[in-house]
Amino acid sequence: MNNIDLYGFIQGSWHLTEIITYDNSKVIYCGKAGSATASENSPSWCIKRITMTTVDSVQTIVEEFAEGKLQYDNVWANRKILNYKYLI
Repeated sequence: MNNIDLYGFIQGSWHLTEIITYDNSKVIYCGKAGSATASENSPSWCIKRITMTTVDSVQTIVEEFAEGKLQYDNVWANRKILNYKYLI
């Protein structure tokens, strides 16, 4: 990992934790947990993967979510081995 930014904030009555990981210049993982006390190993994360590619001088950005869902049931520590899909 090249860079990790960790943010804790309160939005309404929810306590959210957000992690953004830049694994290389082409893949970014964004995770949000429904609890400020969630650990990286707890199944309480909604994870998005952003992949950037360039083909024939055209840059493409693809956003996919773990299992193709906006649910807080994934483990942040497993983000690299999860299946990512477009939102269902």
